[in-house]
Amino acid sequence: MKLEREKVVPYLKQGKKILLYYTEWNAYNIPDFVKKFGNAISGYEQKIIMKKLNLFRRDIPKFLIKPMASTEEIKIHALKSKKVYGIGSRSAYWPKRWLKLKGCRPKQNLLFPYKQLEFGSTKMITARIPFGVLSAENVMREILAFCFFKSRKIDMLQKPVCVFEYVSNGKIIGYCLILSSPTEHRLESEEDFYGLSIKDLIWICLLEKKFGIKVLPDESGFVGISKKWYSEQKSGLLIRMNFSGGFRGILNSNLGNDLAYKNRFYICDFDTFRVIEIPKKPTYDFIKKFCLWCIVELLKSSPLVMNYIDMKKLGKRDAATKLWKIYSEKSSLWKLYKRKFFAQARKFGWNLKEVEKAINEAAKTDVFYELILDNVLNSQVLKTTYKPELSFYMPHNY
Repeated sequence: MKLEREKVVPYLKQGKKILLYYTEWNAYNIPDFVKKFGNAISGYEQKIIMKKLNLFRRDIPKFLIKPMASTEEIKIHALKSKKVYGIGSRSAYWPKRWLKLKGCRPKQNLLFPYKQLEFGSTKMITARIPFGVLSAENVMREILAFCFFKSRKIDMLQKPVCVFEYVSNGKIIGYCLILSSPTEHRLESEEDFYGLSIKDLIWICLLEKKFGIKVLPDESGFVGISKKWYSEQKSGLLIRMNFSGGFRGILNSNLGNDLAYKNRFYICDFDTFRVIEIPKKPTYDFIKKFCLWCIVELLKSSPLVMNYIDMKKLGKRDAATKLWKIYSEKSSLWKLYKRKFFAQARKFGWNLKEVEKAINEAAKTDVFYELILDNVLNSQVLKTTYKPELSFYMPHNY
């Protein structure tokens, strides 16, 4: 992975202000794109979209008829440019139009690795996607998420408008999804570590344990955002989404995909979103798989617990148990999510003892161990993490 990082990381950075260039290729309205690429997702997922397809306009706004990209690498039809803001490593935000261009930075012959977990598996695998653009399936999954949220009456801030298709030398190299979005200001930009460096945090944690004092709060928060409000809003949204069968996957279940707009909470980025059917009378095997997916997504998007664990003398299983104990005792998001999880499971008529057992089994899996490492600061993460200049993570704010 080190070699791949050295190849990919130099391309991750893009300026805060970037230019959009017109290209000569295709633009699809959403219904036409669904008609052409619907088979990229399951039949069950297609039905969800078809029931809400009337929510999308069949015309494309005039200023979006000519596809645009933020790179000159693909053939340029015209050099008239638009000033927009770069988001992360591949997207842009056009504030004048309230538009997000997701995947508008094609880079040929470069792949980006990401982790994914199949339903029923307990180990993550590394998949690869084209850098800087979306695949047809990625676009379909964004459209699916919008239709799913609308059908379940869950708040959704962004709406698909149209799709750009990028072509080079007669070959399709990817797609860009245009979404209407009143803001791209992510909560991660307000994450509050109280001005502490990692070194400061570890030092204070060690002093707390040595002298039996309490200095740090239980978890990081967000400037200007109540922890109680955040945990209440996010846990409620995730429960409604998960128990309706909706899951964002490891890639999209990211703290950086939280949005607060006009005193309301939203999540965004759904290019790995999936919908599964929830049986009326599920087997224990299904409940076990379901619980693991839920916990994985929650861990991936939880604020950091303000603690430090030296794991030098701990085996993998003991380390996971210790980290889980600290996280479950201190994470306000987990506490609310768990309470609502069991309440919803009871409404569904599930055996709560089986649910408790399934959660305990989930905490013994390989994927759980890999993810819980990021929820409580520990020596293992510090030992194995990549240097900042080789990190794949890019903040999404413009």
